[in-house]
Amino acid sequence: MKQVIRTLTLSTTLLAILFFAFVLLTGYSLFKTVSTDQGLWFGEYRYVGQENSFSLLMPYCLNNTGHFDFFDVKLTTQIKHDNVTIVESTTYIPKLEGGSKRFGVHEVRINLVDLADAGMVHLLFNKTELNLARTLEFSYAHVYSFHLAAPKAPLDWYPPFHRFSLKVVRYDGRSTLLARMYFENLSPMRIKGEIRLEVFDREGRLFGIGLSDLDLPSGVVYDEPLKIVVREPLTPEAIGKIDFYFETENRIIGPVEVYG
Repeated sequence: MKQVIRTLTLSTTLLAILFFAFVLLTGYSLFKTVSTDQGLWFGEYRYVGQENSFSLLMPYCLNNTGHFDFFDVKLTTQIKHDNVTIVESTTYIPKLEGGSKRFGVHEVRINLVDLADAGMVHLLFNKTELNLARTLEFSYAHVYSFHLAAPKAPLDWYPPFHRFSLKVVRYDGRSTLLARMYFENLSPMRIKGEIRLEVFDREGRLFGIGLSDLDLPSGVVYDEPLKIVVREPLTPEAIGKIDFYFETENRIIGPVEVYG
């Protein structure tokens, strides 16, 4: 009986030693990966424009210099403005073996609907600086789990309707207001859809609607007249306000008051 107890005690001690040795070894291996400051790095990002959206492409290298494997690697990027998340994207890597590297491109896509859903319609018209927040999650050797956050990085935002202006230039005295609309598409995206202007009198009654199809490439200026059909005679002096809507992808973005 005493021999059995000694054997069990010795086995338990040996297992404990092996366990702590494994923990120390994996911890040291992970420390080597982190301390080299080469575990994760990003190359220079670039914009790729699409219709009513664009992609932010960020080349990356994930370098596991340790002896054990990474599991369930998640590289997540959030684009924020005033601490509000506009869009989020995650790149998932099931496994990265010890002593290996993984090169890839992390993609974050943002479109006009994302701005509307986040309550950021004003970004359609205004240049500003957004925040790029990136995190890395992974399991190391099925022992450690980590959630690491990189310092926030600035991201310049270029609006599709920059320097928007609207002027009522002529009224035929019966049923048509002629307005001139100007803006610059500074965004990387091609904007395509329908612009709708709704005209209200000073009492808030809807008096007229103007519609215009839009298909404007990146970097191009829009400077065109737009006809607004009014329901009854309305002089420019009687206009209370004009609301702007943009319809695309079966979504209506707006209203934004652009006159009044």
